Amino acid sequence: EMTGSLAITAFGDLKPRGSGDFSNEQKGHILDMARTFMEHVGLCRPFLIVFLSDGVRWQFFRVTRKGRDELTYLEAPVIDDMKTGWKHYIYMLKRSPSHMGCVEPSVEGVNFHIPLGRGGSSVVYKASRNNAEVLVKIYFSDRQDSFERETSALDKLSARDVGVP
Repeated sequence: EMTGSLAITAFGDLKPRGSGDFSNEQKGHILDMARTFMEHVGLCRPFLIVFLSDGVRWQFFRVTRKGRDELTYLEAPVIDDMKTGWKHYIYMLKRSPSHMGCVEPSVEGVNFHIPLGRGGSSVVYKASRNNAEVLVKIYFSDRQDSFERETSALDKLSARDVGVP
């Protein structure tokens, strides 16, 4: 079961009551938050849903990972009907994490805690196994070559080459 930052399925920003569209500044703020999340927390996520609301008006955005380092943004029209907006929000909350873009890393016997970083070929997670803290590196499916190069390099090291306390 996902916990901590891995369990975030979506998030939003609540604004004071207004009318019409949300301002470009408000949109930019939520999209910047989404970008930061995707770059630092949602490292393996294909997409993230974020929203703006004042309790009556709602606007949803889909932030999608395109390639390794690029994000695209899809902006839905403002819903200016409280009942419809809340219905969309509740529907989103009831969706499974996988339908909301969450990718749960899975290795038998390992409990994943937080992603630590994303590179060109993999994501590294802080995790625990048998009550010990471990780091787990998960390679992207299209980067088998990187895995093979790193495995080959590790095979060439001896115990004296690695400083283990």
